Amino acid sequence: MLGKIEAMESLALFVTYLLLAILVLAAIAVTLTVLSWRGKIPKAWGYSASGLLLLITIWCFTLSVPFGMFPAIPLLVCLGFIAFPKKAK
Repeated sequence: MLGKIEAMESLALFVTYLLLAILVLAAIAVTLTVLSWRGKIPKAWGYSASGLLLLITIWCFTLSVPFGMFPAIPLLVCLGFIAFPKKAK
């Protein structure tokens, strides 16, 4: 019985670290997208970061819908910056 409890604790720890890693990657993707939108770095960096976040989101949705909603919100932020260019001065 003790072995099953330890297995469940390690599974919970794995899921926690996985969500943390997805959160870090989403933050990096949003940062790169905003920097490319502002013109500080080439637009290819923002596009590739958003593409990577899209692949992560698709993979998360294949696991479960609530798990997929976690990276979908930063993906929508990235796509918003890509879709709406900066206004001309």
